[in-house]
Parts: sequence; structure tokens; C-alpha cells
Amino acid sequence: MLACFLTVVFGGTNWGQTLEPTVYSSYDYGGGINENRVATTKMNEMRLQGLFLRVSRDLFGADLIANGTNYTTSSLIHTAELRNSVTGAGFYFIRHNDST
Repeated sequence: MLACFLTVVFGGTNWGQTLEPTVYSSYDYGGGINENRVATTKMNEMRLQGLFLRVSRDLFGADLIANGTNYTTSSLIHTAELRNSVTGAGFYFIRHNDST
């Protein structure tokens, strides 16, 4: 596992040495750091999510109540509802129904 971790830290699949600018590796699609070790626009979103998780302790004890496209009037929106049974805190995660 250490080698896999180092691969991600030091530039994805090619260690940042032989980047081909027209092709992306699988690490680039969801990564906040590209293979040149440069922060992408996704890095800001990752930081915001990290800060949210730091202060939203109730989320760690939340259970999935339901999910699907029935939360809105649009079938294009997928929603997951989570609720902490101890504190009653509720969380709704919304995304496009089609992930492509």
C-alpha cells in the first residue's frame, strides 16, 4: 500500500516525469492535484469538504434514510438523505442523477 500512496502523492501514474498533456490518467479525473503536482480547481472543493467534515461531527454517526430522484420535481437530480439517530441532525447530498 505504501507504493500506491506514493504514486498518488508524487504525480499519479507516471511520477510527474513524462506527462502527456492531451491524455489524462485515472488519477486526474477526481484529483485535486494533477500529474505535474499542480493544484487544480478541484482542490478548493476538496478543502471545503474537509472543513465541512471537521465541524459536522453529526455526519459521522448518520445513517442513510433514503435516496433517489423522488426528492425533487426533476428526475435529473439524485438526493441522499442521512440522519443522525442520536442528535436528529439531517444531511442531504445532491448530485446529478447521470454521473457521466
